[in-house]
Amino acid sequence: MQGFLINTVNDLKVIQSSFLTQGLALIVLEKYAWYVYDINATELVNNDTVISANNGSGKWIKCNNTTNLNNSINAVTISTSNTIINQSLYDSYYLDLQANTSITFSNLISGLSKLIIKYNSFTISNWDSRVKWQSSVFIPSVTKELAILEFITYNADIYCTNISEY
Repeated sequence: MQGFLINTVNDLKVIQSSFLTQGLALIVLEKYAWYVYDINATELVNNDTVISANNGSGKWIKCNNTTNLNNSINAVTISTSNTIINQSLYDSYYLDLQANTSITFSNLISGLSKLIIKYNSFTISNWDSRVKWQSSVFIPSVTKELAILEFITYNADIYCTNISEY
């Protein structure tokens, strides 16, 4: 497990119980989806939307994000200088940078969205001018590997509400 990312459902199943806290949310790359730990869950385990936890009680529940039609994260390898984030298709994108790029949003939909960016020694050279930042434009740290950026879109405005780097 690295930050909020894990590779497979099997990795999710074997997380030590000492790490499990109510509401813990992790991304399972194999499923391109968020899972949340719920100690009181009673749903039947199906190894897709409901996963058993290692501690014998509680379950991992696949998120049902109402702004995302297929409840998944779109994983994209970026090798071009301009990246288009289409909000009408997905509300979460995992960007694996293989080149310096700029970010532009298209087909804006009011609601929450996320960008998970793996740097690979590359950077974001320019952001969509409609993004409103809390203080200054986000510039990835050269000492970090990954960032999770959270946005709220309303009408034609995109507000960055949180940035976490790992």
